[in-house]
Amino acid sequence: LRAHNAVQDNLESTLVVVGGHSDPLKNRYKAIIDEIGIRNVNFTGFVSRAELNALYSSACGLAFPSKCEGFGFPALEAMAHGCPVIAGNVTALPEVVGDAGILIDPENPSELAQAMHLLISRPDVRELLAKKGLDRAKIFTWEKTAQRTIEVWEQICQKKKLTAKSLETCL
Repeated sequence: LRAHNAVQDNLESTLVVVGGHSDPLKNRYKAIIDEIGIRNVNFTGFVSRAELNALYSSACGLAFPSKCEGFGFPALEAMAHGCPVIAGNVTALPEVVGDAGILIDPENPSELAQAMHLLISRPDVRELLAKKGLDRAKIFTWEKTAQRTIEVWEQICQKKKLTAKSLETCL
């Protein structure tokens, strides 16, 4: 919210906050908005898959400065829709986003504001990151994940000298 406010000083844009937020979180956000007078913030609440896809497809970018993300599905989904990504440089996000997005310190609103300003003001950067994101998202298919999981299990079985029959008895 603070990063969006800094961007609003130079560029007109709307921040869309997606998700079913708990009352305490929503109240905290609204208090920040009131405290510093942020304009153009839209809270969607829960959205359907179709609505989420439309939001990804029409956005200048996804700002995802998470500090505690297990994998980073929102970043991956955004890239798969050609939506440029700004993500925290911690947890699994650098591995998921790679060089197909802008990685920032999630504790630094100024870094986030600079990245947001860049995406909003530079269509060429948005286009480049959208293309890189589409390419990067192809790495993370369910088929490739399943194949890699099978390979890991096969390596474990070889190390332990397990056969398919002995593995069945373990299950």
